Amino acid sequence: MRKNLKRIKIGDIWGLLNKTAAFSAIIVIVYLLIYLTKRDNRILHECSSYTIAYVTDVNRKRTKTYVDFYTIVNNKKHFDFSHEGSDCKINPGDRYLVKFCIDDIRTFLLFSNKQIPDSIKTAPKEGWNKMPF
Repeated sequence: MRKNLKRIKIGDIWGLLNKTAAFSAIIVIVYLLIYLTKRDNRILHECSSYTIAYVTDVNRKRTKTYVDFYTIVNNKKHFDFSHEGSDCKINPGDRYLVKFCIDDIRTFLLFSNKQIPDSIKTAPKEGWNKMPF
């Protein structure tokens, strides 16, 4: 009767625990990414202003375009970057509309389809309360 029973090895249990831990970690990371994206969108909806993003550099890759830019809010320059689609037409020297959180300037949304017209020279010190155009 004992010949038919399999012995469970410590290595088998350890392998199962590693797979379970890896799967759990992936679930937690996906949840956090979804939560943080929703949180940023909520923050932008609640306390936001608009200003000008001055594009300084554009790095085009196969699937994404990395856009370096700065904004001027309350007479301070803030440097940041954004990931845009590969079909993005942004070039260095261009100016685009950016929505930012008043309380945290690092929470922003670059509108790569809303180029600032030449008739607008600068943004107000604290930014616009609504889209200027």
